[in-house]
Amino acid sequence: MEKTHFVYKTYLKIPSVVADPENGIEGKDEETIEQYNSFDIDRVIRVITVEDKMLVLLDDLHERYEDRPKTHPKTGAPKFDRKGEMIFERVRDTFQSEIFLTKEEGMELLTLIGINKFLT
Repeated sequence: MEKTHFVYKTYLKIPSVVADPENGIEGKDEETIEQYNSFDIDRVIRVITVEDKMLVLLDDLHERYEDRPKTHPKTGAPKFDRKGEMIFERVRDTFQSEIFLTKEEGMELLTLIGINKFLT
């Protein structure tokens, strides 16, 4: 069976929480959680070495919508309606997945997709 997904690790840092017994909040130390993610190797369009990591660009353009404050074109100041409330506009933006891999994961990916023969 041919491998279609590449699995890599990411680390999520959860900040510490200061205890507040009056409000029933328990204190916790900072914590790092290891997560496993994957992507379809058929979607890889470019691999770029950045310092000691590898940036993988995927062919998966997708749109996201976000509500942003409407601003004055010359001053950049937010606009308000007659009631004094800030005016928001819905903005559409297009994104492409950018995944950073460790050097070891990057070499494993290059071997998997068959471009390791160009490495020395």
